[in-house]
Amino acid sequence: MAENRLELVVDLQSGRAEINAKSLDKTIAGMGKTAESATNRGSRSVDVFSLRMTAAVAAGNALYAGVRRLLQITSQYTAGTIRAADETAKNSQKLGLSVQTYSQLRMWLAAASLLMGPRLPQIHPGSIRPPERVYAQARNRSPELGRLTAAPRA
Repeated sequence: MAENRLELVVDLQSGRAEINAKSLDKTIAGMGKTAESATNRGSRSVDVFSLRMTAAVAAGNALYAGVRRLLQITSQYTAGTIRAADETAKNSQKLGLSVQTYSQLRMWLAAASLLMGPRLPQIHPGSIRPPERVYAQARNRSPELGRLTAAPRA
């Protein structure tokens, strides 16, 4: 009897399969390197973003502190100005002068005290009067100041 034989011949072309496998390995390795590179770039971007946010918060805090200090100084200056204006108005009333004349007198006496040194005291109601030559100069400048600085009667 004749042998019935069926032969199956499979040629796998191992060389070609090996080339395809190496190509697939390279593609996968390339994908891994790309993923690693993208991860590193993303990490650096997050680090830079964090640094910039920290700097922005610090700048915002510094700006807040500066504005707060400016408002404090402005508030103190305004309150001091109001107190000085009130004091000037009260003192001018006590002396019977207008506020403008009283302010001019104070400015003139302040300038005279710079020229004369400590010999000239600051003038306010009830203080010591300055020397006679200051009275004479004041009388020459303004009739109202002259009335105020008339030589003291003994």
